Amino acid sequence: MTGFGAEDFNQTLMGLARVHDYFRSVFPDKICPFEPFDIDGNLALASSTRYFHSRRHNRSATPQAFGPGVDPHGILDKMGGETYIHTEDNVVQFLGRKTDDGKNFKYVVPCL
Repeated sequence: MTGFGAEDFNQTLMGLARVHDYFRSVFPDKICPFEPFDIDGNLALASSTRYFHSRRHNRSATPQAFGPGVDPHGILDKMGGETYIHTEDNVVQFLGRKTDDGKNFKYVVPCL
């Protein structure tokens, strides 16, 4: 999403960055950095959902259950309804490597 240089868009994007920074300060290990980017000299922001695909565009897709801990109260499942579907493509199937002291490491679910 870009505002093609519109000052209102740029100010709104910077406001979103401040809100994001606040949440990142509260949950430092859970939220990735805010990373707007540049399209032909204009500020832009990419956004998506890792949880759903449009059911209309995925008629043959097989629904998948949400992984353990992702939707413990069934809220995302209800949100999808008949419009959206959680598929194998939406399931996060990788881990990040976190080093504790340079010698020891563990694999963790990547930041959201």
